[in-house]
Amino acid sequence: MATKKKRRAKKPKSPAFTVRQATLKDLPSLVHQRRAMWRDLGAREQGELDRADKVYARWARSRMKSGTLMGWVAENDGKTLGGGCVWLQPIQPRPGYNLMIQPYLLSMYTEPRFRGLGVASGVVEKA
Repeated sequence: MATKKKRRAKKPKSPAFTVRQATLKDLPSLVHQRRAMWRDLGAREQGELDRADKVYARWARSRMKSGTLMGWVAENDGKTLGGGCVWLQPIQPRPGYNLMIQPYLLSMYTEPRFRGLGVASGVVEKA
């Protein structure tokens, strides 16, 4: 007896996308992506997510203004596919490294439909 093969959902073709540095106008998109990231990691309590969004928005805004947080968004035809941030953290001086700043990659997210197509890699390369 022949068995039916399950059909896989079609992935979109690899979209041509650009990665650009985020501005304060992109903050709502960055907050949305961060919330989606936490949901994917299992956070479900809406009140907690709402509070985290507000705190993160204030935190990110102040650091984007000071230049210690930089965000990037990947876009295709005006649609955001994903993004991420780099936070420049102060560190103690050490031999051979006098910058006293260390980049920290955070809040990486790709919309589920565009995963596996190089969006996150493009963001990391640009960052």
